[in-house]
Amino acid sequence: MTNFFSALEIKLGQELKITPAKTQIFLLFALSLFLAKPAWADPGNSAIAVKRVSLTSSGQSSVPQNSPIPVALAPGYGVNISFISTGEVIEKLWIDNPSFVAVDVDGCLDNLVAKKNCEYNQATVIHLRRIEQLDIPGIPKTNSTLLTVVTRSVEGRQIYLFKVTPADRPSEVVIEFNKPTPSVDFIVVDAIERGIFRATLQGLLVKGSELHRKLDNFVVFIKDGQTISNAATQAGISLELADKLQKMGRRPTVPTAISQMNEQKNTIEVLTKEVVIQEKNNEQ
Repeated sequence: MTNFFSALEIKLGQELKITPAKTQIFLLFALSLFLAKPAWADPGNSAIAVKRVSLTSSGQSSVPQNSPIPVALAPGYGVNISFISTGEVIEKLWIDNPSFVAVDVDGCLDNLVAKKNCEYNQATVIHLRRIEQLDIPGIPKTNSTLLTVVTRSVEGRQIYLFKVTPADRPSEVVIEFNKPTPSVDFIVVDAIERGIFRATLQGLLVKGSELHRKLDNFVVFIKDGQTISNAATQAGISLELADKLQKMGRRPTVPTAISQMNEQKNTIEVLTKEVVIQEKNNEQ
């Protein structure tokens, strides 16, 4: 090996017409590049990632996208499309050109050949895999295809579109859909908290009582992004009480004597009604 490098050093020095010292430096530099083996030199070391897609609020549109999401399929690397975080289940999917794509799911779908006779049409993850190009009669050869996915949830049905293309190198191996972080109206939260405080201060609400604890839970649910209606239902209070406390919290800091008297009267009526409802529920 020593003789080989010595001969290589002499040959390079003659070809490049440089001194032996410079030839050694050149050889060491070339050897360091070879041993480093950068990631771009090996297609298998391409950056592979998880792509997270945030959805628009459900109910605004049945298609929560402006354009199909690109999916690149490379040999030996499948791509998983996950709806687990959304709470939605897949009930149907179509791949328009299956000549270079194999499709599987983690559940059961009747329109997939391998998943016939399903008791329930539902899945949460789609697995796409690149296959050798097939010659399927009636289907023209194309460089891409459309994948259509129909999902359902308690909020309704959604349609998702994907543009699937062959690729030389893998990119994302998981495409994960996430629901948007619920927005919280802190003006409403602040008004309700002030309403609870004022009702307690005026002796209309007993601090530490069961109703007071339910109102505390109600505020927590709203801060978590739930609607007032859902938060009230989950906390076990009426919408009428929630509305009254919100109005009570929005009033001027220094009310007139008449307005304060009317407010106390109305609030007492609502709280009395609420306590009666709570007691009836406890008896049941």
